[in-house]
Formats: sequence, C-alpha cells, structure tokens
Amino acid sequence: MTNSGEFLHDAPWNTGNIGEANTSHGCIGLLPKAMDWLYEHTMVGDPVVVVGSPKPFDDLTNRIADWNVPWDQWKAGNVDA
Repeated sequence: MTNSGEFLHDAPWNTGNIGEANTSHGCIGLLPKAMDWLYEHTMVGDPVVVVGSPKPFDDLTNRIADWNVPWDQWKAGNVDA
C-alpha cells in the first residue's frame, strides 16, 4: 500500500488469526489463497480501501498517504507546514 511500511502480503504463519484477531503490526496479512487471487487480479496502483479500524490513518507526511486525506482538506493545502 505504501513505500513506508504498509503492505499487503500472505501470512501463512498467522492463518489461525486472520479474520479473527488483530495480530498485525500494520500490514494486511492475507491467507495464501487470498493473496494468490489478489496477485492475479490486481496491479500496482490499484486502490486499497481499509475499513472498520478504530485507529485513524493520520501519518500524512510520508508523501504517499495524501491519498488518505479528505478532498476538502487536501484542497485547503498543507496545514502542517
């Protein structure tokens, strides 16, 4: 998802927890069959939408996460500068 540490990958060591418990350090771990499907049906640049997390994605300074900024905030400019 980003060059700064958010990845989609298979996690065969964690199959008992996927879909049941939050055991990730930030990546999206997938069952191997799901990762096979994703690899065959997507390409670099396809959007990834993550929903349902109580934690906001608020590190917007990595030059990649600007896709996560609401349009009105993005149009207003960089308020952190």
